[in-house]
Amino acid sequence: MNIQDVTAAIDLLTIAYVFIKSHPYYVEFMQYLLNQ
Repeated sequence: MNIQDVTAAIDLLTIAYVFIKSHPYYVEFMQYLLNQ
């Protein structure tokens, strides 16, 4: 793993975190799918 891989992973995690924080229903939707 080089620095670019780490940076890309952090970017993805940051985007996912912001998305979930700004869309709380997304978490509930995922829980709904997992409980099927």
